[in-house]
Amino acid sequence: MKTFISISLLTLLAFGQAFCQVPAAFNYQAIARDASGNAIANTNITVRLTIEQGSNPGTPEYTETQSATTNQFGLFVLGIGRGTVVYGSFAGVNWGTANTYILVEFDPNGGSNYQSMGVTQLLSVPYALNAGSLLGNDSLPVSVAWSVNGNNNATGTSFIGTTTNQILQFRINNQKAGVIDNAYNNTGLGFQALNANDSSSNNTAFGVSSMYSNTLGYSNVAAGIATLYSNVDRSNLVAIGDSALFSNGLGVIKPAQAIQNTAVGSKSMLSNALGSANTALGFWALSANTIGDNNTSLGAYSLLSNTTGASNTAIGLNSLTANVDGDYNTAIGYGAFVTGSSYTNSTAIGYNTSVDSSNEVRVGNTSVTSIGGQVGWTTYSDARVKNDIQENVPGLTFINALRPVTYHYDVNKEEQLMGRKGSTDWNGKYNIEKLSFSGFIAQEVDATAKQIGYDFNGVDKGGKIWGIRYAEFVPSIVKGMQEQQLLIERQNENILNQQRQIDELTKQLENLKSLL
Repeated sequence: MKTFISISLLTLLAFGQAFCQVPAAFNYQAIARDASGNAIANTNITVRLTIEQGSNPGTPEYTETQSATTNQFGLFVLGIGRGTVVYGSFAGVNWGTANTYILVEFDPNGGSNYQSMGVTQLLSVPYALNAGSLLGNDSLPVSVAWSVNGNNNATGTSFIGTTTNQILQFRINNQKAGVIDNAYNNTGLGFQALNANDSSSNNTAFGVSSMYSNTLGYSNVAAGIATLYSNVDRSNLVAIGDSALFSNGLGVIKPAQAIQNTAVGSKSMLSNALGSANTALGFWALSANTIGDNNTSLGAYSLLSNTTGASNTAIGLNSLTANVDGDYNTAIGYGAFVTGSSYTNSTAIGYNTSVDSSNEVRVGNTSVTSIGGQVGWTTYSDARVKNDIQENVPGLTFINALRPVTYHYDVNKEEQLMGRKGSTDWNGKYNIEKLSFSGFIAQEVDATAKQIGYDFNGVDKGGKIWGIRYAEFVPSIVKGMQEQQLLIERQNENILNQQRQIDELTKQLENLKSLL
């Protein structure tokens, strides 16, 4: 029974395969049928393939044989260039010529009794194997083609790109994977980077899905997977790190929203949607911020919980980490200002330093034993900024009612009151408990002042722990000394008068003695 091959498809292995120094192979698909047109299914066959050039029939350049097994539909697939070479060299085939043919011969019994099935001209698809075509220059020889496995033939003038003023694009699975756009000055590299971008300009995106949604935003930089992912039309943004500024621009309704943000660090400013002019540097820095503006966060987890708070500055790991909606706060140091979510205008400086109210400044943690400088602390006392000046400071009445004591600090108790339960230990943390301090009890001083009707501001009751401003006792001490001096002067005057009386009586006594 006579058989024949029905040629169904001729394709390349892959586009990328064309970029090899010598074509490795290209796929050849066919269906083997008998004379009645029935598919020869599940059968071992042999095929002889010859590449010819010139006219039909042409001059043979390469011949090979291959064995194949048909499937249930009679289909078999061969990789031309991978068979047993009979004649010539596959690498030596001149694919640049326009007249290239393939002669197919077939033995349905798997032997060497080949029957000619005809000659087919190779058209446009196989010519992608031509190195000159790939490089945009048909005159180039195969030897200068770029290989997917590396090259040893590159020169100072070699390049991959275009020779015309056109956008250079890269694709994976026919989806955007890179673009160099000299018309709008956009550069993107990564699967679906700058995926929706059309006419916006001056953007740079590196990483999978970086600036994925951008259409109108300009002058933005995104580096890292899903950086600036949701941003559509906001501009002047910098996002570096996994998912940095991921949500930027979601729900914007005003021109000033979600602009001028800089986020450097994995998950930094992850949730920011509407906030503007924020700077975050560090892992998860400002990650929960949604609408807060003008915040600066430097350090991993700094301002971690901030959502709506504005104009805060946090420098150091875990600094200001508990703040949610507080404004104008400053934290400097590892773990500084980790208590309080809604304080305003407070400052904490130093490792593990706590703040427990608004409008408060704290320097150093519970273990600090010395805070000093070259000169004393200055308190504003300009007459031009004072109203209702009265000379009603109590002196001895207040001073004599105070109870001076000595005491030792309880560090754990202090941290519990400040809301720092379970805080970590460190070398020297409890050294302060060994020191004996002199002073007053804040609650006693407050009670004494109230008892005598003195509106005394030397007791700080603004936070969770009461404190004493010892400098505020100076006016009462001065007043007490003045009162004592007045008593002394009066006593001296009394003593002087008494001495005069004594002197007069003594004189009179002497006169009486002389008369006797």
